[in-house]
Amino acid sequence: MKPGTSVSTYVSTLKDIRQPLAGSQELISDNVLIGHLLSTLPETFATIAGIIENKPAAELFWMPLPLR
Repeated sequence: MKPGTSVSTYVSTLKDIRQPLAGSQELISDNVLIGHLLSTLPETFATIAGIIENKPAAELFWMPLPLR
């Protein structure tokens, strides 16, 4: 992730890269995408990344919560 890039923009970029590969032999799984995202976040996100990395996969969800 480049300095100054928001996390949401970075995630969108990764999804955009992944999309053309859907249905091909080079499919990028959710786990690979999430692993790449977590390993390339700036150091300021280390605590959050560590928490996410240590959660069981079944407990993770990647949909934004609705605003109240």
